[in-house]
Amino acid sequence: MHVLTKNEIRFITETVDKAGITISHLHEDLVDHICCEIEYEIENGLTFRDAFEKIKTVVGIKDLQQVQINTLLLIDKNYRIMKTIMKVSGVVSTTLLMFGSLFKIMHWPLATMLLIIGFILMSFVFLPSAMYIINRENKEVKKPLLNITAFLGSFGFIMGSFFKIMHWPGTAWLLILGMGILSLLFMPALMIYLREKAENRKEKKVYTSGIISGMIYMLAILFKMMHWPGASIMLMLSSIALVVLFIIPYTVYHFKDEEFVKAKFVYLIAAFTWLMLFTMLLALNVEISVLRGFDQVDEKLHETQAFYELKNKKAYLVLKDSSAYEEMQEISKNADDLVLYAHNLKLQVFRKYYEGEVFDESLIVDASTVNLKNWNDGGRSNTSAPQFVMIGGENIQGKALELKAKIEGFKEGLLLKLDSDSEKSKLINEILKTEVPDDNPQGFSTWEEYCFKRVTIVGCINILSSIQRDVRIAESEVLDYLTYNY
Repeated sequence: MHVLTKNEIRFITETVDKAGITISHLHEDLVDHICCEIEYEIENGLTFRDAFEKIKTVVGIKDLQQVQINTLLLIDKNYRIMKTIMKVSGVVSTTLLMFGSLFKIMHWPLATMLLIIGFILMSFVFLPSAMYIINRENKEVKKPLLNITAFLGSFGFIMGSFFKIMHWPGTAWLLILGMGILSLLFMPALMIYLREKAENRKEKKVYTSGIISGMIYMLAILFKMMHWPGASIMLMLSSIALVVLFIIPYTVYHFKDEEFVKAKFVYLIAAFTWLMLFTMLLALNVEISVLRGFDQVDEKLHETQAFYELKNKKAYLVLKDSSAYEEMQEISKNADDLVLYAHNLKLQVFRKYYEGEVFDESLIVDASTVNLKNWNDGGRSNTSAPQFVMIGGENIQGKALELKAKIEGFKEGLLLKLDSDSEKSKLINEILKTEVPDDNPQGFSTWEEYCFKRVTIVGCINILSSIQRDVRIAESEVLDYLTYNY
């Protein structure tokens, strides 16, 4: 009878290892069974290689995996229960999320309830049970880190998406947590695992380039959501890298010799496409939602400014014949000039953004983000236009420095009117403050950079609107002082 060599037995053992057989006695029994079958075929005239391929075709990797699953189902009651929970919760949560999303789009009742139940089942039932099943079926030494980071990252990402849909606070932190764990912990752990499983150096290179590209892509999506600098270039480079350095080499390596199109290839392309579209659309949705929030701020700023303008006009009318009227007129003129200057800066930012295009300035109403007609969300996040106008460019001085000088000049004029009123003076200094605050996380050294460097168009407009409002408030405070002291 033919006896297999140590190298041949090692080759068979590695094949069973690749099937993910982790129950020790089952692993040994399967190796012994395959060895016996191969020895029998060799006795009938086949070579080891031919006998191995024949037995491998008969048994198959998937069949070996199914043997372990069936064994677990028979000997482990908890496994059977968790397997059922995973299947049921997966189907139910997916169904609820699908119909909840449909109801949300159609503005039908019960949409919120369906989404809440679906996300709860997905996050607190399906994910834990799935992690348990994966860990139970494949207990490898270096896999706990992979499983834990996959669970935590997926949980954070799913809950962040849920909070985003429901417009609840904490969305940003959940998305940062989820995508941060997935990109900085899960992806490196996955790269180590795949490199250990790779059969040759070429396959290792494919996995490495794919994982690194994926890490950068996920970070780029996170940067896009958080409006951090470098998001656009990271997103562009990582998207190209994923296709050129991973999808194409992976497809060539695994499927070039296949005679027929495999379902695995179709699933790979579909999953990859869905992932890229979903994450990009989510990032865009978050960005649009955040940027549109600036509209609400700008609207409130304009309302407050209009309130104080009306209040100040009434004060001028009441004291038209008083001895303080001349001083009040001077204050009014200086305030009007500064408010108009800020308004013109807004127009310059808009003109810079539309530079080279046919731009009808009648489209702008009050130079606010709310009333700018034909406004596009891509333009809202533009940073180059406000950067150029306010900070400046090569050999060009920005307007922020001049704006600061005008604010300080206006403030000094108001303080002179207040004489010895220290409380009012302190208030005016605070309202028209042009100093960098102590809690300055960006580390900017000047007020101009703190307010306008790397700021989006909508952010720039908000800042200028807040200056206009603050000018009117300061004007009102001094008018109140003059009213009661003359």
